[in-house]
Amino acid sequence: MFIEASFNLAKIFISDNDLEQTETLLLRHMKIDPYDEKACSMLIHLYNKTGRKNQAGSLRRQFTKRFEAEMGVKPDLKYS
Repeated sequence: MFIEASFNLAKIFISDNDLEQTETLLLRHMKIDPYDEKACSMLIHLYNKTGRKNQAGSLRRQFTKRFEAEMGVKPDLKYS
């Protein structure tokens, strides 16, 4: 329930351009579900959108490494 609600709230925050709240929510989401590709891709998109390219790249690399080790496949980190 929290997962779906957090995605809906993140979309509202993004549409309201409340990027700080979006980041806080997505980071909390990632603590609850550290293998959620959708949450990670939204956070990477947010970092890129706010000019934090290094942070986006770092998150992508760390998430991919952790995801591949646990799931045995590459994550789908396409933002939609």
